[in-house]
Amino acid sequence: MSGIAVEALLGLWAAELRGAKERLRALFARPTVAASASAFLDGLLGPERRKTGWMRAEAAGDAGPWRQQAVLGRSQWDADALRDVVRDHAVRALAEPDAVLVAGETGFPRQGNASCGVGRQYTGSAGKVTNCQVRGLLVRRALHDGAMACSTTWCPKGTPLATPALVEGRRWATGDASGTTKTELGPGHNETRSWHGWHRHVTLVMLAFALLAVVRHKADALTPPQKTRSRVRPPSSAGRCRRSVALPAA
Repeated sequence: MSGIAVEALLGLWAAELRGAKERLRALFARPTVAASASAFLDGLLGPERRKTGWMRAEAAGDAGPWRQQAVLGRSQWDADALRDVVRDHAVRALAEPDAVLVAGETGFPRQGNASCGVGRQYTGSAGKVTNCQVRGLLVRRALHDGAMACSTTWCPKGTPLATPALVEGRRWATGDASGTTKTELGPGHNETRSWHGWHRHVTLVMLAFALLAVVRHKADALTPPQKTRSRVRPPSSAGRCRRSVALPAA
């Protein structure tokens, strides 16, 4: 996105964030809860490195985290509906004819055992069995040592073998996306004690990540193509070259 004008990039950000909040607002019956959800999204996208309830509340100017906690807990709204909104928006903005769906595992190390889903289990993020939260299926094949891992596919009968091989090779994108999400949006910074609250938190993180992906995709489309420099040969003499007295003549 280095080639896009600052004004164009800021306008793109404002338009995409406004659209995301409009889609989010439509899921809430009460305007006050919708406003809290919008502030929640702002907190996820903000510069704070920790996306906890207190940090998000401070960024929103609230005296405490109660409004942020209400979004994840007692307020009435459907996280599955938001999931569908995120999916539809991402498909419209980013889909390609050869797009594929890859389910990848990701995990969050935890110290305690009160959070939902925490237990001693394997997670690829740590590379070992440890106390952590883990929300998907790990599908991979190690290329550096030839070790094989089983992959489950749902290809139609007659699909060429090269097709699932190509799909498997694209799994790196899920790891890249997970890393960006963990670094920028704090999916593991939730403080929920129920699957209900966890599901809401992660779905809002998905909305924030979809917004980032769409902004980058559209910004790349606005970036002017790089100009290729023509190689100019330096001037040279057509005469005989001088030779060092230390070198014999050819």
